[in-house]
Amino acid sequence: MNAYVVEKQALLKNIEILRKRMGNTLIWGVLKGDGYGIGAVELAQLLYAQGIDHFAVCDLQEARALRDAGFDEAAIFMMRCTADPTEIDELLDLRVILSVGSAADAKRIDALAAQRSCVAEAHLKIDTGMGRFGFLPDETGQMISVYANYKHLAVTGVYTHFHSAHNPKRTEAQFVQFQNALEVIRAAGYEPGMAHCCNSTAAWRYGAMRCDGVRIGSALLGRVGWAARAGLTPIGYCEASIEALRTLPAGHTVGYACGYKAKEDTPIAVVGVGWCNGFGVDRGFDLWRPKDCLRGVGRYLKALLQKKALYVTIGGKPCKVLGHVGMVNMVVDVSGLRCKLGDPVVVPINPVLQKNLEIVYR
Repeated sequence: MNAYVVEKQALLKNIEILRKRMGNTLIWGVLKGDGYGIGAVELAQLLYAQGIDHFAVCDLQEARALRDAGFDEAAIFMMRCTADPTEIDELLDLRVILSVGSAADAKRIDALAAQRSCVAEAHLKIDTGMGRFGFLPDETGQMISVYANYKHLAVTGVYTHFHSAHNPKRTEAQFVQFQNALEVIRAAGYEPGMAHCCNSTAAWRYGAMRCDGVRIGSALLGRVGWAARAGLTPIGYCEASIEALRTLPAGHTVGYACGYKAKEDTPIAVVGVGWCNGFGVDRGFDLWRPKDCLRGVGRYLKALLQKKALYVTIGGKPCKVLGHVGMVNMVVDVSGLRCKLGDPVVVPINPVLQKNLEIVYR
């Protein structure tokens, strides 16, 4: 059985490092994407044991799973606006803090809460540049109307999301917009509630921007560009096994489009993991501006010059993947290795991309 292994002690160490860095600042543990691929409930249990009891999700199923797992008193925040009445209704049942990003959102939620004779808790979303949900920074009149006009809606926080936390200049500009909106709300006589704007990178880099809370997700798994400098460990790998052993004769090809041709007789192992499990899959090839295309050319040229290849680990030794990665398997060069059927294979897969694998905490 192929499994995705989560190193529990390394994950706990990451949590410890991040908590120390944040000091007394409240941490929202972000559990979107089913806990970045390692299980929202399992990750929440570790966070809760370390004193983090505020969780942020992006999916109704994640919120439901947390409540079903016994997180009755934990704060759960939905970081996504929704217009679906059925979804809003269940989120209210689950006592989830909703996101309000427009006057229409506020009106809809207030009406549904009124039908239930309850008060919905919500945070206002301000769009300072991400472009997905939220009031524009100058739509302060609409923001104030949410505080003033809806008796079945209690605003307990305001937030935004930085789009370039690695860039101090851009982040500072967004932070100023966010702060200005908060000041206008206060000047109108309303308390904004909990202010939060920092994701993992911003929370680590900009102490002055942490406000009343920070939202940390990818850093928990050590899956950020600055992880090594911070002492964080990248969490997770796939554990598979050798399913077949063969020797390919010289001249024999491997995979679709003859991606590899053996120069000599080559012993190979077949491993039952492929791109449908997230191996060899890349993110980010979704924008084709001139600078993105040039960056892509540079990236592939660098890979060519460095003779880059994909590797797995067998018996503690790196083994090169031959040809294209298949949907459900790959071929690996095991020249010089003594191995047998069933031997374990460590396959590096980003947990966000892993699919169809059993999650195991060790």
